[in-house]
This record gives sequence, structure tokens and C-alpha cells, in this order.
Amino acid sequence: LKANYPAEYMAAMLSSVMDVDKTTTYCELARRMGLTLLGPDINKSARNFCVSDGAVRFGLAAIWNISDGVVDNIIATREGGGNFKSLPDFCRRVDLRIVNRRAIEVLIKSGAFDSLDPRRTALLALVENAVTAAENFRAEQNSGHFELFDGEKYISDIPVPDVEEKPKSVLLAWEKETLGLYFSGHPLDEFRDKIGGLLTIKEISESNFIEGKRLKIAGLITGLRRSTTQRGDTMCFITLEDATARMELTIFPSVYRKKKQLLEENNAIVIESIIEIYNNEPTPAVKEIIGAAQYKPDYYLTVGDDSQVGRIDDICLKHRGTRSVLIRQLGSWQRRPYKVDDSRELQAELEELLGRENVRRS
Repeated sequence: LKANYPAEYMAAMLSSVMDVDKTTTYCELARRMGLTLLGPDINKSARNFCVSDGAVRFGLAAIWNISDGVVDNIIATREGGGNFKSLPDFCRRVDLRIVNRRAIEVLIKSGAFDSLDPRRTALLALVENAVTAAENFRAEQNSGHFELFDGEKYISDIPVPDVEEKPKSVLLAWEKETLGLYFSGHPLDEFRDKIGGLLTIKEISESNFIEGKRLKIAGLITGLRRSTTQRGDTMCFITLEDATARMELTIFPSVYRKKKQLLEENNAIVIESIIEIYNNEPTPAVKEIIGAAQYKPDYYLTVGDDSQVGRIDDICLKHRGTRSVLIRQLGSWQRRPYKVDDSRELQAELEELLGRENVRRS
């Protein structure tokens, strides 16, 4: 099934679990298999995950804080009267005693209304008027003033408020809140040029590094718990997450004192660590913390022969900056006596000389 019907297989796998960790894992697996993932859609989603044009689409029941009753009412209304045309049309047709305002807001934040109007912030501002208009129409209809077919005309004049869309980071936080994962992107995406050369958390977790190995780990703080030692010092335990996995790290008092301003939930950070053996397991011991926005990756260049070193120096000396350059020769890394900038021009020139696979920033 996985080999011959991959989309159907993954849709079934995702439908069989409603656990955030497993959903995240299976979504990542689906992407690695080359499958396209589609978000929830008020007009196209079934109850569970389903296949749509060869892609795997989120089911309405996979949205957090959306009850079975809400899902049943939406699907029954859609099947009985066709696709919804707008948020006011949706509010007019569903049973607002079941699909309440809170549920509508959750649906908007999850992206389920994007196919009707992608302006999620504006739709959230519209909910109050749309619900009120629908309730007023229903009351007047019950009193005999309107026939059912007058409903579309009754709500057609409700304008969408002209409000500025929230930043991408907020929209992603809404997806995390309602779907359990960042769906249309990741908060770390804006730092991709800086941290793209680092190992992912999943790669680190699956590797068996030797004691003393130095590692740099980038991620978003998604959980944090502070604690006080017997000496009265503050330390903390954080959950660090990237697009592939999450890991737990301990921040001891010596590091916490110097970097506590960076240790807040939803902060993107880079951690420099050294592998230590704890309970017979290799564990990253945090030695330094840097804000992702301030992180400056160094260049690690692998050369095929010594003749390339002089050309590397010529290129780098045209791009003076603050980042170190290390060249791998005869199995060891050697630091060059200059620093460079982080321009795309420098990256392109080095890749043209050495090949993309031999130019790494981390």
C-alpha cells in the first residue's frame, strides 16, 4: 500500500492518530515521500484525512477544539446545499447553536476558509457581524418576514473589514494552535540563510556522536520550565523544536545567567553545545546561546587540491566581513587569517569554484 498507493496510505495513517507528535511525524514522512499536503478546507475537507487530486488533505476532525458535532453539521450542511460561498453564507447556513463563534474562529485560524478569502485577520474581524446578521435573518425568517431563498441576498452586503493582516509569525502560531504543527511554513524559515547549514534536530537525535563533539543546534523554544537549585541559582529546561523534530535541553545556571533574556517561549535561537556522556547516552551540553537573528555562520570549505586555496583567498579578500573561513585539507580544518561577509555574491563565487556540496555555512 505504501509503495503503490502512498497518498491513500498516509491519509489512512494520519486518520488513525489524533496525537500532535504522531501527526507531525507522519506529515514530515509524507513530505519526504514527495506527497503534497493540503490544509483543511471548509468546502473540500472530509471528516478525516483524505486524498484530493493525489495530495493528502487535512480533515476537519483533525483541527483542535473542533467537536464531532461541529464537523457533522458542517458536512451535512455542505452536502445538503452545496459549497459555502463566503463566511457570511457559512454563518447563515450552519446551525450556530452547534457551530458557535469560537468554533468559527478556530476554523479561520486553521486556514479552513482560505479558499474563500485568504485574509484570516479580516475574517476574524468579520465573525461578529456575520454571526449577528445570520442570527437576525434566522429570527426574521421564523417570524415570516423572509423566505429561505432570501438569505443569500440578506447577507450579501456585509463587507469584509479592511484590516491589516497579522505578521507571518502570528499566522503560523495560529496554525500551530489549531493544527498542532506549523503548516504553511515555519518560524525558522526567515533565518534559513543563517541556519540552513546546521544539522536538523532529527539528524542530531538519530546520530551517535562521540564525547567532546561540538554541535550547533537551531530551533524554536516551544516549552520552558525554570527551576531553582539547592544553592538558589536559577536554571531551566527547554523544548527546542525545528521543522523535523524536537528535543529537551537543560540550561545550567552559568549559561542561564548570561542568556536569560533569550530564554522565552517562541524565541528562535542557536545553541552551541558539546556532547557529554550522561547515563551512558551522548547528550548535548549547552555552552552558549545566540539569538537566531544575530547568529553569524562561518564558512566551511572542502578543497580538492591545494591549488584552490589561493583562489579561495582571492575571492574571500574581496568580501571582508565578520565570519570565519575554515578550509578542510588532509582531513583537518584550518582557519584562514581573515573574515568575510555573508553576501550571496560570495556564496555564488565559492560554489562556482568548489561545487555547492563543498561549501557549507554553519
